[in-house]
Amino acid sequence: MDDSGYRKMNENRRYLALGGFSVASDEVHQLANLRNDVFRTVPGLGLPGDELKFSHIGRTTNTLQSPNPLIRQGLDLQARIQIVMKSLEFLNKIQSLEIIVAIVDQKHSFGASPIEHAMRVLLERIQFSFSELGQFGIVISDEEQKERNHLRDIHTLELSQYMNYKNIIETIMFVPSHLSHGVQFADLVTGSVARLINHEDPKYFNLIKDKFRKNYAGEIQGYGLAVFPKIGYREINILLQNGLN
Repeated sequence: MDDSGYRKMNENRRYLALGGFSVASDEVHQLANLRNDVFRTVPGLGLPGDELKFSHIGRTTNTLQSPNPLIRQGLDLQARIQIVMKSLEFLNKIQSLEIIVAIVDQKHSFGASPIEHAMRVLLERIQFSFSELGQFGIVISDEEQKERNHLRDIHTLELSQYMNYKNIIETIMFVPSHLSHGVQFADLVTGSVARLINHEDPKYFNLIKDKFRKNYAGEIQGYGLAVFPKIGYREINILLQNGLN
């Protein structure tokens, strides 16, 4: 899993998304294959340390501290957009893949930090999903230097207001994104949702909308996409309907 959006409240940038996807153990290897397939579309991509990141679309610099292989290879904006869109399309090839994303409306959330609210909502939906499937799994997250111990505690205490996370085994595994194909694709997934809800741009979300967790009626709201607090759901729902149509 990974986060996207903004961690500080701004009226025009108020939503934070945290999420990713689950994949059956016998299909995990496909993530590496798909990422390599994406890199092969552009000569020179795929060097050690190269990774897929949603922010590589808009960021126009490539530095040692913040590398952007798409800029290094001279791709213009449209070409960078196509790389991300192709990556998202490839995710549809994994049959077992199921997306879950938590959205926090920072205008109406108080108390804990937005990332903590998002983590609790996300873990609850992951627990529901694993329980429904009769499966157990581990959670792998992008490395959070400042917050990882506290975020890990949310799970290791095995307590929320509503449930124990009994189907989530071990603790949350925090890894640098360039070392995990799954975390890189999770970045693209949450970036797609954040782009929809913060900028009303549905083109990325539309590529993966069929992979979100659904209820028996095929609805993703509240299942594959969960909003905290519920008071912000009406505005989010309008944006989602624009993306789902």
